[in-house]
Amino acid sequence: MRRLIGVVVLAMVAGGVAGGVVVWWWSTRHVNLVGGGGGRGVPVQLVGHVPAPENFVYAAQRARPAVVHIRVVEEETAYIPYFNPFSEDFWNWYPYRRHRERSGSGVIISSSGHIVTNLHVVGRSGRILVTLWDKRVLEAERVGYDPMTDLALIKVDASHLPYIEFGNSDEVRVGEWVLAVGNPFNLESTVTAGIVSAKGRNLNIIKERFALRSFIQTDAAVNPGNSGGALVNLRGELIGINIAIATPTGVYAGYAFAVPGNIVRKVVRDIMQYGYVRRAYLGVAFTDVPGDLLVRYGIRGPAGALIDSVFAGSPAARAGIRSGDIIVSLNGKKLESSAELQEQIAQRDPGDTIQLEILREGSRRVVTVVLAELGGSSGGVVAGGRASGDASSVKIRDVLGIEVEPIGGREARRLGISGGLRVRYVDPKGVVARYTGIRPGFIILEVNGEPVHTVEDLQEALARARGTVTLKGFYPGSAQVYYYGFPI
Repeated sequence: MRRLIGVVVLAMVAGGVAGGVVVWWWSTRHVNLVGGGGGRGVPVQLVGHVPAPENFVYAAQRARPAVVHIRVVEEETAYIPYFNPFSEDFWNWYPYRRHRERSGSGVIISSSGHIVTNLHVVGRSGRILVTLWDKRVLEAERVGYDPMTDLALIKVDASHLPYIEFGNSDEVRVGEWVLAVGNPFNLESTVTAGIVSAKGRNLNIIKERFALRSFIQTDAAVNPGNSGGALVNLRGELIGINIAIATPTGVYAGYAFAVPGNIVRKVVRDIMQYGYVRRAYLGVAFTDVPGDLLVRYGIRGPAGALIDSVFAGSPAARAGIRSGDIIVSLNGKKLESSAELQEQIAQRDPGDTIQLEILREGSRRVVTVVLAELGGSSGGVVAGGRASGDASSVKIRDVLGIEVEPIGGREARRLGISGGLRVRYVDPKGVVARYTGIRPGFIILEVNGEPVHTVEDLQEALARARGTVTLKGFYPGSAQVYYYGFPI
């Protein structure tokens, strides 16, 4: 009996020791994800783990003070018909003033008060009121805008403002955490988090010729009012300006889109330096590479842009690029879609030299291309012909895409001006329509700071213009003075 008890005790001791060894071995290789009360935890470091909540706080603290709420108030004159038995047609029109409001977001990008936002937020007219982080409300002026990217630059008269620095949107990776900061539904300073769902998303959401087609896609919640707000990385750097959402209902349904930050930076820089955006021109029509070509050339996954056609005399033609070539990289950066090629060209300036790696009939080669300027430069104005009935005048319609007429003395006195030119027609395909929001009825008072009363005055002012033209004027019935700028 004693021998039996001894065997049992020995077995129990041996089992305990073995069990302890097993527990120790197991604990060194596994992590208990269920929290316990009162016990000592084992310190664990997960390789590659990013403590997201702490990083969200840091990025939000950096971004929120630099994101502003924008409200635009636009007044217009409307007319109500009323019966008048003493008038020729028995009807008169009673004018009354009404105003419309819209709102959105903007991002301060300089301590001196420059703010980038969407063009569809601030529009081309109306009073802009900006609410800062500290609840101050300041009126902003329009510095410039770019319809092809739906971006606008405005400025408030302030200093030492918090601002967001630009990050490199080319380095953003799919799956990376991002924050969207804005003012949805007029809820000021709202932060949402998500990941980058896709890059180079090819969308036709800007209805302009040569418009941007390449966007950053994110699943961070973005709603009406977020337009013009910031998309930032976990370092709090600006990597995009929110512009649109994909939705069947008008509110957030899973995906939002932003203009890449590198393009935003280029647009803002050009507006501040030149007054308009200088666009680089490659001179090709292209599309995504179809699957059968990828298989034929042994390319795995989406890659590059297939050249449909090459425009005669273009930089691409001079570099020897042909229809049927596949551009697979630019300056060593691999391209996964045709939208990415457009995005890379949009970041560059006329005169820049780029290296394109192309695939032609199975062989690869690198070509050097010097980019030109989209649209070129007229180098002045076209003289001769007839404009507004004067054979010695510049062809205003041919050069600018508008027709003008002088303001007579009686009407000028009624408007309280010494003279000017009324815009009576705007060609939707002309230069003025392409770069500005001028509407028929606009009265031009000055061209590049010079008063204009006649078509000859306008001709002479345009002949002296170099690079850009700024028109100053107003719309009858509005007390606001407008400035419109465009290249020539």
